[in-house]
Amino acid sequence: MKNTKLVATLGAVALVAAVGLGSTLAYLSDTAGPVTNTFTFGNVSFDKLKGGLRESEVARDEDETADTYGQYIDVDNKTNEDGNTVEEWTITDTQGYTDLYPGETVFKDPTVFLADDSNDAWVYAKVVYDKDQYTINYSSNWVVIDDLSTDDYDFVAKTDAVMEGGDHSTIFSSVTVSDAEDILDEDLSDIVISAAAVQALGFADSAAAEEVADGLLNPQD
Repeated sequence: MKNTKLVATLGAVALVAAVGLGSTLAYLSDTAGPVTNTFTFGNVSFDKLKGGLRESEVARDEDETADTYGQYIDVDNKTNEDGNTVEEWTITDTQGYTDLYPGETVFKDPTVFLADDSNDAWVYAKVVYDKDQYTINYSSNWVVIDDLSTDDYDFVAKTDAVMEGGDHSTIFSSVTVSDAEDILDEDLSDIVISAAAVQALGFADSAAAEEVADGLLNPQD
């Protein structure tokens, strides 16, 4: 009798096992590979190989037949084999002007250069000078922002368009010495120029990025 119950129990277990195996079903299925999103910062930078900010070398014209004889002129302009003028800017630090006279206008072309791999940027400059001694003759696409300028310096912006990587822009083309009566009673001061670039993306125009540039050019304020 006991053996009969045991056989019946084993048969029940075997039946359950069979039911378990029979419950495994097949599905039509597929998988898709993951989509990975990578994030990197852009790059806004001046061209370090060109100094970022540089000027043409100047010297007084020694050609007595030229209309500019005796004046300071750009001596970096070169004539290539085709007879075309090639602009160059070789001064990256200090340039001296000597034997000036009241009212004289001298050639001076500080120029900013963006690196080739730079993102588009709005560009600004700070020009520190004695406003009683000089008049700065700015390029037409650079504008003095009065609200961010002081008695000691001009805050200027390139307002016509953003600069793209590899672009350059000349801030001003000449400086005129004052012809005031007392100009000879004082030493002429230096003119010091610095520049800042701010990403164009996120700013509708040059005015929108001015405060950021002011913070870069005047970090102590």
